[in-house]
Amino acid sequence: MSSDIECAQSTRADGKHGWTFDGDNPIVVCAFCEAKRDAISGWEIPRAIPPLFVPGDAAPQGSKRHVGGGRMVESSKSVGPWRERIALAAHGHGWTPGTGPVAVYLLFVRPRPLSTPKSRRPPATKKPDLDKLSRAVLDALTGIAYADDAQVVDLHARKRLAALGETPGVRITVTPIVEAE
Repeated sequence: MSSDIECAQSTRADGKHGWTFDGDNPIVVCAFCEAKRDAISGWEIPRAIPPLFVPGDAAPQGSKRHVGGGRMVESSKSVGPWRERIALAAHGHGWTPGTGPVAVYLLFVRPRPLSTPKSRRPPATKKPDLDKLSRAVLDALTGIAYADDAQVVDLHARKRLAALGETPGVRITVTPIVEAE
C-alpha cells in the first residue's frame, strides 16, 4: 500500500495520507480526508453506498443436477428464496448496474449452533463452503449492483459464527473500482 500520495487535509509534517484499517473489510481509510483504498491492490475506492445487510440463513449455490429432458435444477431448494431475498433488499439499496469493474466484500454471519460455548466463538469451519455462499450472492446481484458478475474483479469473502444475540445473514459491500495512478 503506497503512502506517498499527497493529502490536502493532512496534518502530518510530510502532507501524506494517514491510513488506518476500516473494520472487517480489507480497506484502509485516511484519518484526515476519509479517502478509501483497497489495502491489497491499492485501488482507490470511490465514496460508496453503505453496506447492505440481508438477514437470514445464507444458502449455498451448489451444483445443478440433470432431471431429464435436458433440464437442470438447483441441488439446493433454499438457494432460490435466498437469492430472491438478496435481490429484493438490493433493489431498494440504491445500487445501479454499471459496466465497469467492481469490488465485492461479503461477510457471512452463520447461525450459532446451540452446542457452541457462550464464552467463545470458534471459526465457522462447517459446511456450507464459502465459495458456494459467495456464488449465490453474486448471481443474485447480477442486473442490480452490476450488469454481469464477470465485472467482479476483486472479491473478498469471510464467514463466521454469529455472536450471542447477533442476527445471521450477509453484509454486502459493492464498490466501483478506479485504478490507482
